[in-house]
Amino acid sequence: MEKLKTKTILFFILLWGVFFFSQSTQKSFEIKNGQFLLNGKSIEIHSGEMHYPRVPKEYWKHRLLMMKAMGLNAVATYVFWNYHEEVPGKWDWFGQKDLKQFIKTAEEVGLYVILRP
Repeated sequence: MEKLKTKTILFFILLWGVFFFSQSTQKSFEIKNGQFLLNGKSIEIHSGEMHYPRVPKEYWKHRLLMMKAMGLNAVATYVFWNYHEEVPGKWDWFGQKDLKQFIKTAEEVGLYVILRP
């Protein structure tokens, strides 16, 4: 139970960090009358799935560009806890495991990111 609490806290810290550091302007997201609203405007989410641990880091941008070219505006990815915490209490977010860089790369090509822990 304590391990689950720790992971939950770390997850929310990670989400806060990603949101805080990736936002240059204030943005809003809400659901109203059955529609998603981004900055007050209706948006449809067209998403594909890409698991960053399964694609070599040097190919992330290329794959994300292909998703964008197919007309998608978002990418969903799992955050595999056992991938980042191979040893209890030791987290690894570097190199191939650099989730922050994956999110920045998606933003560069114009895709939103849906994180799925």
